[in-house]
This record gives sequence, C-alpha cells and structure tokens, in this order.
Amino acid sequence: MVSTMRPTWQSGVAILLGLALLPAIARAQSAPAPEAAMPAQPQTAFSYNGIVQISERLVNRMVERPILDKQTVRNNVAGTVTVADTTTKGKLRVEFVPSADRAIIDFRLVGEMSAPNATATRRQVLVRVASETSIDARKRVIATQDGLFPAKSDANCNTDSQILNVEADHRVMERIGRRRAEKMRPEAQQAASKQVAEQVEQKLDEQAKDPLADANRFYLDKMRLPLVNLGGFPREMKLSTTDTHIQMKVVAWKPGQTMPPAQGPSLATRHDVAVYGHQTIVTNITEPLIGGKTFGDKQFLELVRIMTGRASRGLWVFDGRPRWTVTFAQREPVSVVFADGTFRLTFHFTAATCGADRVQAPMEVTALYRPMKSTNGPHLVRESNIVLRYTDELEETPVRAAVHQELSQRFDAFFQPDIFFDGLSPPAGGSYAKLKELKLTELRCENGWFIIGYDLDEPSKVALHR
Repeated sequence: MVSTMRPTWQSGVAILLGLALLPAIARAQSAPAPEAAMPAQPQTAFSYNGIVQISERLVNRMVERPILDKQTVRNNVAGTVTVADTTTKGKLRVEFVPSADRAIIDFRLVGEMSAPNATATRRQVLVRVASETSIDARKRVIATQDGLFPAKSDANCNTDSQILNVEADHRVMERIGRRRAEKMRPEAQQAASKQVAEQVEQKLDEQAKDPLADANRFYLDKMRLPLVNLGGFPREMKLSTTDTHIQMKVVAWKPGQTMPPAQGPSLATRHDVAVYGHQTIVTNITEPLIGGKTFGDKQFLELVRIMTGRASRGLWVFDGRPRWTVTFAQREPVSVVFADGTFRLTFHFTAATCGADRVQAPMEVTALYRPMKSTNGPHLVRESNIVLRYTDELEETPVRAAVHQELSQRFDAFFQPDIFFDGLSPPAGGSYAKLKELKLTELRCENGWFIIGYDLDEPSKVALHR
C-alpha cells in the first residue's frame, strides 16, 4: 500500500497548505500539541479588515483521488507462514471539522484491503482464507495564528474473513485443523485489523512529516520572517472552519494607522474562493513594506509584467530614455477608496527623479478603475485619465514641470486603460491547474470593501454560520 499512498498523501497535504494554511503557520512542531497549551486568541475592539475563505469542495476537487495498490505479503510468525496477494482500494479526501477559534482539517483515507486467497501454512496443514479489511484512517491538522499542530494518525480497521479450505496429509488432520481455524477466526480477525491499522497509521505519519515540514520552512523563510522584519505581519489572524469552508480573518493595523471598520461585510453566501478586503488593509499593509522606500523604473516595469504577463511599452527601459525613481511617503504611501462599483487608487510620494532632475516635494498620482467580470477573470477599466499633482502648492519651476511631465507619461503607462491579470493565471499542469475550473461570480466595490468570489461549476449556496 506504500507505493500508491505516498504520492497521493504528499500531494494532498501540499495542495491544502498552499491554498489555505500557509498564511497561518508559525512555528509548528511535528509532535501534536495539547489543546490546553494553545495560546488564546487576542481580542480587538474592532472588526477585521481582511477575510479569505476556501471551500472544502474546492480542496477536494484538487486533492480527492482514488487509491489502487496491489501487493504480495509474506510473513513468518511462530512457525506459521502466511502468503497473501492483497488489493487495496480507497479514496483520499479532506474534511473540515467545525471550529470557531481554529481551523481543524482531517485528511481522511477510506477504503478496503482484500485478500481473496490467502494461505497460512504450519507444519503439514495449509489453510486457505478469503478476507476483507475495511480502512478508515485520519490525519488531523489543527491550525491557529500561532502555528500548525498535526496530531498522530488514527486508523480504524475491521477484518471479516472466511475459511475456504483446509488441506493436510490426513483427513483427520484436516477436520482438526478446520475446527481449530474456525475457533481461532475471531481472534485472527481482530489481530489482522490491529495490524493493518498500525501499518496505515505509521505510513500516514511518515508520509505527512516531510510535506508539513516543507510547508513550515516555506512559510517561515519566504512569508512570515520577511513580513515580521519589515513590520508588515498582521496584528492578528484568526482561523476557523465550518463543515464546508475554512476561513481566515486578518487584522492589519498598529497604533497610529487607520482603524479597521467597526463591522465586517455581509457574508450571506459562501463562494468556493472569496476574498474580502477593506480599504484600510491596503494602507496599513503597504505602509511598513514600502513607506519611505525608493523604487525605480525597472521595478514598476516588472510589477506590470508579473500582473499582466507582458511589459507595458510606455515603461520600457532603454538607452536614451531618462531613468526615473519615486520615493513613497513614510505614512500612507498607498491609499484606496472602494465605493459605488469603483476603486480610486492613489500613490503618495515625497521625492522623484527623472534623469538629472530631482524634486523634493510631496506629490500624488491617482487612477480610478471600475472592476468588471469577464470569462477570464477580473478586468479593470480605467474610467478617467490619471491625475498627477504636487500637493505643496508651491510655485511651478522648470524642474518641477519637467519631472511632472515625465512621470505623467510613465504612470499613464503603469495605470493602463484596460488591465487583464493574465500573468497571475494558474499553471497549466498538475493539481493546481484545476484552479482554472473556478469562474468569477462576484466582483464588487462598495462601502469601503472590495469583494471577489469564485465558484466551481455549481456555485456553493451554503449559508455562513457567524
């Protein structure tokens, strides 16, 4: 059973953590943590300004798969030689366990192991047996904002066997052997069930160890540590699960920043993937990440290429074109307003250079977009020309005018009239390619919130339990 379960289990763990758990893993340990040792969730006087939810249905669309494995088993215990050709059939899937203060995820393997013609030989007596062993195994993972806590695998197995024949050199020995075999059958079934359960538990624990460790290293090295060092790690992340969805609520805020809203958005329906972002989360997250930092033409060009899959001609960098940079404001470097089906995005700068010209003055550039749904995902339509202006109201000079003209052209190319996010599409192969089955079903900007929802072929209509 090892050869088939190994790739299946590893792929399932990796996919689920990539979708939902990575943002919540901190310093997880390989040993299970008692619930009493888990730190309590901090309390806040305001609501969350970021919410992400993912359905069990989507996770299983990517993880769920059949298991089929055939093996020949040979054992020699206390002089009894057993030989059996076994066939294991089953299915690996994920189940969410309802929990209000943490996410509880069970990787569940359900199946059966059949041995239609096993033989047990002791001295001159050979017993032929047919058996069926049901398998129900779980690997539970508990996730909170403080880490990922995998529990030991637990398997329940039940063996039902039938004696087909008893063969010996003498009929007397056959009759005695059959009586003894029938008498010992319940005990043998119990022993077989225990043995299979122990083997399944061991394999699940072994095969989950490396994927969970890899996920922790990825999160710690690539996500959590850089954000902590920059001061951009969220103040609070709260995970929870219902029987249909896993949800993560985020508070991005620290003293001196714009307070998150007092109330969250209405979550009357649940999508297979949904993201709810309040306008405060944009400012509060970008402030420690880019506030006071200088970015140049190549960085803006690369950002557009990552998002759209191609470089905007107006941002090309080549000999003969003046190089340029901008320095973001220390406080509120980026602000956004979500209202009336549009969002207004503004960059705030304190300095800029274009070629040999340099301006040390506050300025801002604003673009107004209306998000639209398309068959390929969200499509942003710019509703007006960009507006770039100095905000200090000082007298215009030739240098200020030259910098203003050059940056206006560059940011007109950055804030393109139509933006399709082709560069962020799922990969073409593997389990993650199934994300292409998601269809954009909701896209709204209202009351300070940006809401985007994706569904599989048949949208989920399960009500959210608050």
